[in-house]
Order: sequence, then structure tokens, then C-alpha cells
Amino acid sequence: MKNRYKKLIVPMLVATILMGCASDKGIISEVNVSPTGLYQVDEINWSGGATAGESYLFIESSQSKDGSFYSVGDEESNKGYRLREQTLAPYGTDYRVTWDDEDSFFVSWNTWKDLGCAKIDLTEDSYFCSKGRVSINDDKSFFQDYEIKDDKVYFTCEIYIENTFREDLKITISAYSSEDNAKIDEKGKLLKDGKLVAVDDNGARKEFSIPADSSELVEVVFCGEKGESEEKYSRNLPGVITLDGVDF
Repeated sequence: MKNRYKKLIVPMLVATILMGCASDKGIISEVNVSPTGLYQVDEINWSGGATAGESYLFIESSQSKDGSFYSVGDEESNKGYRLREQTLAPYGTDYRVTWDDEDSFFVSWNTWKDLGCAKIDLTEDSYFCSKGRVSINDDKSFFQDYEIKDDKVYFTCEIYIENTFREDLKITISAYSSEDNAKIDEKGKLLKDGKLVAVDDNGARKEFSIPADSSELVEVVFCGEKGESEEKYSRNLPGVITLDGVDF
């Protein structure tokens, strides 16, 4: 009976020690100061060990720490607002913060195939958050055609984009097609490396204006470097399509 208790107690003690080693505070990876310097948005990376980690935002006020802010590399502040529930994302997420005025800002960040968006309005002792998401509906999206011009390949696709955010915003779109990557698939060698970006009629990277609370089918022309082949052997969409926030 004593040996059985020892087997139970030792793992519990080890787990308790490991949990105690992980701080509940993250490290500041990037900072964004408001126009007049009253507030600072800290991008936080929190690590709980080899298998745990997350990112989120934290709001500091210059009035809460002798008029100064914490810096990149510091542990997150004791004073302010942790926007963990509102902006939680995988460890190392890159947030794009745009100040609307002195006490409000927009932020966007990438998840797997979605774009998280939030508007934060600050008050003296609290904040208000509205959030949404821009995503692709795969079931309503489809590949249309492709064309080869010189050393470029152009995929024309119809992408169904849904925006649950209350604000208009601008995005860019990129993609990756492993089945057309000459470096991976022996059969599919249409693209040199599988990488694609959405372009306009002049070949420049295109910005798409997405209305608030909208769902619409958008024609997207992707461009990539040509590989050895002249043919695309399927009518599949690129396997990974990424939405990137540009502006609000």
C-alpha cells in the first residue's frame, strides 16, 4: 500500500513543481504608443514550457507607472488591462495595431485561415471591446482558370469572404499550393515554389476593400513563379490561403 502512495505522490509533486516554474506573466515582444503618449499597447508572448504558449495584448497607461512605459523584453506590467480573452492567439503572433485616436485603436492578427479583428475603446478605468473575424468559406469558393505569361503563372479563383467585424477594412491575400510545387510534388511542377500572392491588373499586390458585416464572392487573381510544367493537373484551390490586415 505504501509503494502505491509513493507512485501517486511523486508524479503529483513533479507536476506541481513544473506548474510553479511557469510565470503567469508574459514577455513584451513589441510596443505601440498612442499619438500623445498617454497609452501603450504591449504585444505579449507567454510561455508555459515546451508545449504551452500564447500571445495577447496588454494596455498600459503613462499615469500608472511614474509616467513611463515598460519596454520590449520586459515582463508584462502589474498595472493596466490584459486583453487575453479578446486577443488570444498562438505564441509569437504578429499583431497589427492602428490607433484611431488617443483612446481607441484597431488591431488585427492572423490565425490559421482567418483574420481576427478588434476595436478597443479605452476609458479612465476600463475599456470596451468589439471584435469580429474575416474568414474564407471554402464550400462557396472555387478555382476558375489559370494562365501562363512569360515566367509567371496566374490562378483566377472565386473566394467567398465573410466579415463579422462591424468596420470596413482592407486586406491582402496570399496563398500556398503544395500540389503545384515543383520542389515537393513530382507530378505537379507548374509553380517553382508553390507561393502565390493576389495581384491587380498591373501585377502589383492588390488590396481588397471588405465591407463591414458582409459576405461576398470576390474574384482573386493569384500570381506565382512558373515551374517546369505547363499544366495544372487539378482544379483545386491553393491548399493554404492567408488573409492579412492592411488598414481599417
